Amino acid sequence: MEDTNTKTEQAAEMRRRAEEIYLNEAPPIPENPAALSPEELRKILHELRVHQIQLEMQNEELRRTHAELDAQRGRYFDLYDMAPAGYITISTQGVILEANLTVCDMLGETRNMLTQRPFSKFIHSDDQNAYYLNQKALTASGTLQRCELRLMKKDGHAFWARLDASCANDADGAPTYRVIITDITERKRTEKVLAEQEAKYRSIFENASESIFVVDTATEIILDVNKNAEILTGRSREELMGMNRILIHPRDQAEFYKQHFRHHVMNSGTSSSDAIVEKKDGTRVPVRISASVMELAGRKVILGLFEDISERKKAEELINQGVANLLATLDATADGILAIDPEGKIVFSNRQFAELWRIPKTMIDTGNIKNLMDYVKNQLTDPDAFSKEVQRLYCCKQVKMSWFKFFRNVMMADCLILAVAPFFLRE
Repeated sequence: MEDTNTKTEQAAEMRRRAEEIYLNEAPPIPENPAALSPEELRKILHELRVHQIQLEMQNEELRRTHAELDAQRGRYFDLYDMAPAGYITISTQGVILEANLTVCDMLGETRNMLTQRPFSKFIHSDDQNAYYLNQKALTASGTLQRCELRLMKKDGHAFWARLDASCANDADGAPTYRVIITDITERKRTEKVLAEQEAKYRSIFENASESIFVVDTATEIILDVNKNAEILTGRSREELMGMNRILIHPRDQAEFYKQHFRHHVMNSGTSSSDAIVEKKDGTRVPVRISASVMELAGRKVILGLFEDISERKKAEELINQGVANLLATLDATADGILAIDPEGKIVFSNRQFAELWRIPKTMIDTGNIKNLMDYVKNQLTDPDAFSKEVQRLYCCKQVKMSWFKFFRNVMMADCLILAVAPFFLRE
């Protein structure tokens, strides 16, 4: 009933305004139209016709404007309601004034159920403070503010979202906030997986038995080290990171290590070599370096694994000393000794062996066992039997003894061939 009265009042008001316009703008019509001359009638008809055409043109313009508005409303629907991101408008009190369909889908609510409700009701309880601080910063600065928090769906499930909030005004000029909501659940899940993998590999990196150095190939600056690298160099991680890697080697060998590093970078791949690390206190430590060139975060680096071989070097020195002592003992014995490898190459002979068989040193130095055997057989009474026995002894892994007659100073003498299980000397 109230709507009907309102429409009647609006119609009466429109008629009053039309009559007022007519009296002010329309050409005057005499009280006695019959008294009008034909010319005056033509003028009045002309004016009425022009007004009619103007009204038709205005109506056409209105129809075109309405059509454009409908098209714009359609585009607005596509851009606003069907946007991949959620859009909401909230009041300065935090109440949702407008929301697009994407937000409705995100939260599992209808548009009617969202509007006029506090937006904070949809924020996870643990993230309420983050939202409050974000709104406080937005109000204070008036500039775009961004935060990441969890929003709650109607079914009780939470999802991660990024809020981009900015200040605006509604149609009446009242201040409001416009918020863009982007679902970042997948990104957060990926970040979590990457963080777990990084923690895993960082644990492997830190707990590796080797000392690990990551070095930029272009600047030779140390980018990262593990705990064992700190122990090896006697320097903290803070001291090592940012240091030129040449400084962990002896200063008097700097040029050698520079050339070695450049050569390795140019050839890429993986390589191993022995080197010396000089600790902070000047102590020198022998190491075995296994290095690989790789890409890390868009940067070409060398990953170096340093193994402390101090104990191995000490063991090698002891072995070498033992071998030297053994060779000295064998060289001083009264027996002639000849050692050959499985391929038949001479690896050792003592002084007494050469003197016993009167063999020139140059012949022994060649390592050619065939020439040496030919030279020896020329001094035997039965060279064929000697050759057969030598071949038999080659195939035997047990101690064997054989006696042969040989000439020495034109006098007949005896020779004992003793074959033992093979042993190997370190190269």
